[in-house]
Amino acid sequence: MQEVIDAELDAHLAAAFGIFSGQPTEQVVLWFSAHRARRVADEIWHPDQTTRWLPDGRYELTLAYSEAPELLMDILKHGKDLEVRAPEKLRALVVHTPQETLRLYEQVAQERRLYHRILECRPEVNSRWRIPEIPL
Repeated sequence: MQEVIDAELDAHLAAAFGIFSGQPTEQVVLWFSAHRARRVADEIWHPDQTTRWLPDGRYELTLAYSEAPELLMDILKHGKDLEVRAPEKLRALVVHTPQETLRLYEQVAQERRLYHRILECRPEVNSRWRIPEIPL
């Protein structure tokens, strides 16, 4: 078994964002709304982050990352109060993720509406099979 030098391990892990280790491959630029900026300004997302206040009261946070999943979760929790300025592929992922979630909920709602229509047309189905009530 190879011995890992603490300094090498620290350097490898310190470069990462969150639980994903490895050398950063991307730089993210985030703009927080003036409303959210006061709270976020006190947070440390990464030891090597850079920050600045924008003239209109928004707050810019820049940091390096290697993998998007954990960063994406942190971005999405801020909703409309955070805009990904760069990179474009992360910005697209931030748009795509809620759209996929919405599609899932729309599909479930459609299935529930269909279920209720069947029960309206064929009430004997429910009495025969004792299908539990599913709210719309």
